[in-house]
Amino acid sequence: MQKGFKDVNLHGCVSGSLAVPVIGENGNWFIGNDDTGIRAEGTDGVTPHIGTNGNWFLGDNDTGVKAQGEDGAQGPEGPQGAKGDTGTAFSWETLYSGTANQKNQIYQLSKPITDYSYLIVETKTNKVNVGWRATQYIMILAPVVSNTAAEYSWYMNDMSVGNVINRYSVAWHFPTAQTLSLDVVLKGDETNPDRDINDTCISKVYGVI
Repeated sequence: MQKGFKDVNLHGCVSGSLAVPVIGENGNWFIGNDDTGIRAEGTDGVTPHIGTNGNWFLGDNDTGVKAQGEDGAQGPEGPQGAKGDTGTAFSWETLYSGTANQKNQIYQLSKPITDYSYLIVETKTNKVNVGWRATQYIMILAPVVSNTAAEYSWYMNDMSVGNVINRYSVAWHFPTAQTLSLDVVLKGDETNPDRDINDTCISKVYGVI
């Protein structure tokens, strides 16, 4: 059978041939022996790409179209915002430095306690027999001026040699905004708890803003 033709059977008998589409040796579609001039397979397309000048290119052809738009005009400058709050920071000042160890004694402070958010009171004790000194800190929030004795206090127990309990204690108040009155100064034992000794004291008072 000639290429481009197909036998047609009717009721099982060959009755003729029919021209059918086939691809010729030149790559065109043929119908029978007739070249249609139509390519059976399309040619490769052209992939768009951006050239060195920023334009879109189709193959070697510059389309003249920019791949990226131009920058817009700068808008007007807005008003300056309000200044932010100052960051949180602590400011320390020494209001008293010394050895406040005499009860019923008035000690002068360098500045009023009412200028500060809180106070840090440093106390010290001394165990004479071993030469040991302990330092403790007491925080007083919103300190107040008061005529009440022992408005503020600090207390500590310590087991000594021979199972004797030593009691260290100080108590005080602020009769004015710039004075400290020491109401209790104690270092004693179980047999003599009220014995006053000058080895317990208030050594520092700090004002903190």
